[in-house]
Amino acid sequence: MFRLTIVISELTSNQWKQGEFDHLSPAIREGLETVREQLQAIDEYFTTWYYTDEDKIEYLQKVGDHCPVRREKNSLIEEYLAGGLRLSPMLSRCTTALRHQAVARNIDSDWRAKKRDEYYAEHGNETRILIVRPEEVDDLITCETNRDYFRDEIWIDTLDVDPIPYLILDIEELKNLREEIEDEGIVPNYLASLFAPRED
Repeated sequence: MFRLTIVISELTSNQWKQGEFDHLSPAIREGLETVREQLQAIDEYFTTWYYTDEDKIEYLQKVGDHCPVRREKNSLIEEYLAGGLRLSPMLSRCTTALRHQAVARNIDSDWRAKKRDEYYAEHGNETRILIVRPEEVDDLITCETNRDYFRDEIWIDTLDVDPIPYLILDIEELKNLREEIEDEGIVPNYLASLFAPRED
């Protein structure tokens, strides 16, 4: 059985059925009206055909997705796919420019290590993490087949750093997905080399 329960002390069941929300605050009223409309649409969808609970859950995840974290991740992916959230390419090859690039990489590496240590201090080391930019996992973000699994199981959190955010990833789940991709014969991007066995 599939059931959703909403409890609001200021609202009777009859008022909910009739859509009478005028006595509630504007913010709550607007939210309830939206939820009520979506529930009606879902109810109509499921009374038309027979679906298992698994089908309903999958449908709700796709259509009735109200999780703020998931919405934020989806928004970031859409922005990336639209061409944003990428570092500008460094085309210069003069000695000074190369030196600046090396310094920038060292600073970035030190910053990531610091943030990783801060995360471990706050959450513990049970889940080993990797901190990356979106373009470093380009093949997973752009590949529709793996995107949901990447977003929901691998992508733990986001560090909002202007102008490009960093993604905090579960390194073990990332490794598992990389291995699946390699088993399917798909050539991954350069991050996969982090998990490739060493040839001594």
